[in-house]
Amino acid sequence: MGVPWWVWPQSVLWVLLHGYLWWRLVVNVSRPGGWPRRLGTVVLAVLAVSIPLALIVLHTVSSTAGRWATWPGFIWYGLVVYLLFVLVPVDLVRFGIYLTGRVRRRRQPAPDPAMTAAGAGSPVGAADAVGVPGVPGVPGVPGAAGVADAADAADVMSAVGTSHAVGRVDSVAVAGTTDATGVKGAKGAKGAEGVTPSASVVEMDRRRLLARGVAIAAGGVATAVVGYGAVTAFSTPRVQRVTVRLRRLPTAATGFRIALFSDTHIGPFLGRGDMLEVVRMVNAARPDLVVVPGDLIDGTVADLGSAVAPLQELRSRHGTYFATGNHEYLFDADAWVEHLRGLGIPTLRNQRVALPHFDLAGVTDITGEEHGDAPDYERALAKRDPRRPVVLLAHQPSQVNQARKYGVDLQLSGHTHGGQFFPGNLLHALAQPTAAGLARVGPTQVYVTQGTGFWGPPIRVGSTPEITVIELAAEA
Repeated sequence: MGVPWWVWPQSVLWVLLHGYLWWRLVVNVSRPGGWPRRLGTVVLAVLAVSIPLALIVLHTVSSTAGRWATWPGFIWYGLVVYLLFVLVPVDLVRFGIYLTGRVRRRRQPAPDPAMTAAGAGSPVGAADAVGVPGVPGVPGVPGAAGVADAADAADVMSAVGTSHAVGRVDSVAVAGTTDATGVKGAKGAKGAEGVTPSASVVEMDRRRLLARGVAIAAGGVATAVVGYGAVTAFSTPRVQRVTVRLRRLPTAATGFRIALFSDTHIGPFLGRGDMLEVVRMVNAARPDLVVVPGDLIDGTVADLGSAVAPLQELRSRHGTYFATGNHEYLFDADAWVEHLRGLGIPTLRNQRVALPHFDLAGVTDITGEEHGDAPDYERALAKRDPRRPVVLLAHQPSQVNQARKYGVDLQLSGHTHGGQFFPGNLLHALAQPTAAGLARVGPTQVYVTQGTGFWGPPIRVGSTPEITVIELAAEA
């Protein structure tokens, strides 16, 4: 086993995203230098490492016991996704409001220079108006030439906000300003009784309070969604029944039942008990054929061979067939193909078999190209009887783009997990013809099962575990 290449850039991305979360959930909600900020920084740093650690452990540790270490990282993985879905839109709205405010301020007319020079409405302007050049006895104020008497001086002192003849500055003086008499205002209101905080302090507290409220709301939403998703992910698969009409299918084949399940991902989260339940449900459907198009496991044969042993209990008229998925190549696909053969389940590795009424073919996953086992459509589909319909097992739905060139009637796939959790369905839509259900690509139909298991975060939101029973019918 080795760490796939994509783990490293994904790990870097997660660390960068935690930088944003640190700013949003720690810096914005706490005061500088306090223990809450220090504690939050340490906790978030540990959580930032937990996701890359989970990805690395999943692909390097062979024992199930050791791979329990993936749980904290993958659960946090799911929480981060939904924290971002709440916080990012809120911050985008805030940024938009900020930009709008700046544009409006720039469009406001500049103040009249004449009014500014006059100082209308201010005590300083009033002092200027009486033409007082100075007040005697006040530190920092020039001589009192031009002042009629002491009474006039007292009036001036009152007008400019001083107290008594010694020039004590009134508590409401604006910090850092100089009045007409040259008396510099006191900085802030430090030590004054009954003085309200400065506007900047009040604004900072208001913003911090708002940030805390948003953080609490985001945490609540993320926890609720992940909790719901975990319950759904570990729930019993539902049986989805679908009728698919095929051209060239003889009328006698109408009602032929194919049980399809995929993406069980037996490994750190799901084990033998889950495999037993899938086998029980498939057998209860009494299918004519069982197919498994890949991603059966997340581990080695040595570790998980006993967990998948219940597969040998599958029962159907025409047997069970397997096709490799991308995860088989992460854990020695050759070993798994051999192990499944021992359980009585052949793998269609760019091969085809003739069944009553139609041909069943299978190609390897696209990932096989990196392991010398690329999908070979020519080998699997060429030189067959064109009068017989053909059903193809191909792990990824996108493989239908090649399959259609060979006249495939129906492709059965998995891989997407139905998106597993939002926005996975949107991402799959960029690379796959459909994330779940039945679709048509040219003359070929493709059915994508949502799978019975999951990968990574143990959550499903917007998708449910499923086993599909496809009933074939002749096209009218």
